[in-house]
Amino acid sequence: MYYPSSTTYTTQSYRKFKKQEDRVENTNAIQDYHLQRTLKQVEQLQRDLEQAKMEEQNSQKQRRQAEEKLYHFQLKYDDMNKECMNLREKIAKAEGDRQVIRAQGEGEVKALNVQINYLEKQISELKLENEKLKRENEQLHYQVLDAKNLSKKPIQNIPQNTQQQQQQQRPQSYY
Repeated sequence: MYYPSSTTYTTQSYRKFKKQEDRVENTNAIQDYHLQRTLKQVEQLQRDLEQAKMEEQNSQKQRRQAEEKLYHFQLKYDDMNKECMNLREKIAKAEGDRQVIRAQGEGEVKALNVQINYLEKQISELKLENEKLKRENEQLHYQVLDAKNLSKKPIQNIPQNTQQQQQQQRPQSYY
């Protein structure tokens, strides 16, 4: 503080001076308070800025990790997609092979049916021929029996109508 050396100052002027000095001190105190408050705000802003930088770094790190995961998932998706395409091709090929095999099988079945029909026709023809041969065999058997019976009888006792009698003695299935 500045005190004048002369005694010319009165109490009133001293009070006036003191008031000015108090005003200056109050102004300085207010400015000091505002300065301290501003410094605290600046410090808080610096801390917030540092925290924001850390959060940004963390978010960038998380973004990079997410991008890496996305990249790996994309690779897996591409691999699975290729595998699905390969499986679809295999299924299509297998379906084509199945249709070819089925067509071949149907052709073989038709050929076998033709063979079966041919063999059944041959069997029925052979049955007819067998029946015919049975009748011929039976006829020959009766002829042999008739020949034996004639050879045992004396020749003079043979009547003129032996053929008619033999036919009458033969069973109906003979004809």
